[in-house]
Amino acid sequence: MKKFKKTLCVVLSLVMLLSLTACGGNKEKADGGKDGGKDEGKANGVIVIGVKGDVTSLDPHKENDSTSAQAVRSIYETLVKLDNDTNEFVPYLAKSFEYVEGSGNKDLKFTLNEGIKFHNGNPLTAEDVKFSLERQKSSGNVGHLVALIDNVEVLDDYNFIIHLTEPTSTILSSLSHMGCSILDKETVEPMDKEGKSLDENPIGTGPFKFKEWVLGSKWSLTKNEDYWNDKYKAQCDGLEWKVIPEETGRTVALQNGEIDLLMDVPNVDIKNIKADDKLDVLQYESTALEFLALNCSKPPFDNKALREAVAYCVNRPDIIQVQFNGEATPCETCIGPAAIGYTDDVVKREYSIEKAKEKLAEAGMPDGFSFTISTLGDARPRAAQVIQAACKEAGITVDIEVLEASAYYDKTGKAQHEAGYSGWIANAEPDNTFRPLFSSATIGVGGSNTSCFKSDKIDALLDKGSKSMDPKEKLEAYQGIAKIVSEECAQIPTCSEIGYIAKSKKIDGMIISPIRMHDFYGLHFVEGK
Repeated sequence: MKKFKKTLCVVLSLVMLLSLTACGGNKEKADGGKDGGKDEGKANGVIVIGVKGDVTSLDPHKENDSTSAQAVRSIYETLVKLDNDTNEFVPYLAKSFEYVEGSGNKDLKFTLNEGIKFHNGNPLTAEDVKFSLERQKSSGNVGHLVALIDNVEVLDDYNFIIHLTEPTSTILSSLSHMGCSILDKETVEPMDKEGKSLDENPIGTGPFKFKEWVLGSKWSLTKNEDYWNDKYKAQCDGLEWKVIPEETGRTVALQNGEIDLLMDVPNVDIKNIKADDKLDVLQYESTALEFLALNCSKPPFDNKALREAVAYCVNRPDIIQVQFNGEATPCETCIGPAAIGYTDDVVKREYSIEKAKEKLAEAGMPDGFSFTISTLGDARPRAAQVIQAACKEAGITVDIEVLEASAYYDKTGKAQHEAGYSGWIANAEPDNTFRPLFSSATIGVGGSNTSCFKSDKIDALLDKGSKSMDPKEKLEAYQGIAKIVSEECAQIPTCSEIGYIAKSKKIDGMIISPIRMHDFYGLHFVEGK
C-alpha cells in the first residue's frame, strides 16, 4: 500500500487522538428506561449525543458544516483517509494509488478494495467513483475540492484514473474530505433525475446506516453489521443526535442521563460539569475561528472605510466573555492560530470608537449608516449584541437577525446578507481552508465566501499554494492571502475558541480532532459501572 506524506510538516500537529477513558454502567435511554442492563463493554445500546443545531443536509455535496459532517462521516466514506497514527494520507476505499509514470503528476491511478458494499447491498465500483466526483463538481459547497479534476477514466470495475488539469499538491487531502464521499450511482442518479433529495435515502459504505431524520429534533443511525473494515467497525448498536438549542437544556440533559455525549458544551457550564463525578470534560486545541464577515459585493460594505469603521467597533475581550465565558483566544487574522497559514503579521484594528468615527467621516458618512448582522446559534447572537452596542456609540445602527442553520447558510451562500457572524474550522490542507472562504468562484453560488470579497491577487495565491510542491512557497502563499484579507478588512476575526466535549463516564472510545472531524465508530459503553 503506497503512502503519500503531507506536503507541510506543520500538519503533523493538527490531528490528535483523545481516547475517552471512563467507567460506565447501564445505558439510560432517552425515555428514561433501561436497555436491559447491557454493560459488557461490547457493541451494545444506542449512544445519544446532544448538539445545539440540526444538520443542513445528509447529501455530502450539499453541506460543509461541522454538525452535518458528524452524520456524513458516519454514513459515507472516501477513497483516501488521514491516518491518525502516521499523519499521512493513505488509501481507504481505495486499495492503492500512484501517479502514472510519465504523466507529470497529472494522472493518478487508483485500485479499489474489492468486496465493499453500499448499505443497500450494491457493490462499490469505479463507476460509482466517477459518478460521485463528477456530480460533486457542480456543488457550490464542495465543488472547489475537485475543481482541478478534468475527468475520471474507468478502466474496469476496480481500477480508474483521475486525470488532473494540472499538477497539484492538494488532491489527496481533497479526496479525504467528506465532500468527496463516494455515492451509490444506481441509487442517486435516478433520484437526481426525479428531483428527489438524497436526504430521503442517504446510502453509503460507512460503519453506520441511516435510520431517520426528524427535522429540527434528531437524526439517528444504526450499526452496519456487514461493514467491510474490522478496524473501524461500529462498537455500539447505533447513534442518535438530539437537537437541543438551549444551552442550559443541553447541560441538564447530560446531567440527567438523557444524553451520553455533549458536543456543544456551554462555556458557562464547564465548571459545573467538571464538578459532577458522573461526567468528564475533554478539552482540545481547536482550529476554529469566529468572525464577522461583511458582504463586500454590495453597499454599504463595498466601501473599505465603512468596513474599517465596523472593525474598530469590535471589542474582542467583551465578545469572548459573553460568547465563550472567557474560554477563547483573541484573533486578528483570518484563520485560527493552530491552522496552517496563520500569521500574526497583519493589519490590526484594535477597538476604538474614535477611529470608527474617523473612518465614517472618511467614507462621507459622518452621521453613520445602518446594516443587519445575520447569525445563528445561541451564543453568537450575544457576540452580535456586543458589536451592536459598540457600533451605536459610533453612530452606526445595527439590527440582528437570528436564523436557523440551514436558513443562515442558504442566505449567506447566495450572498443575500449584509453581514454574517459565524465561524470556520481550518482543514488539515490549507487550500481547503482558504479556498472556500476567499475564492472568487465561491461567491454567491452556495459556497462559504461569506465576505463576498473578489480579489485577483487572492485567486492567484490560491492557485500558487495549491500547485506548489515546496512547503515554504505554499506557506508564503497562504500567509499572503491572510495579509490581503486583513489589509482590505474583508473579514473581521474575533477569536479562536477552546474545544470542549463532555460525556458520561459510562462511555468511551471517541476520537477527537482539532479540525472537528471527530469519529464516532469507537463509542461504546464501558464494562462494570
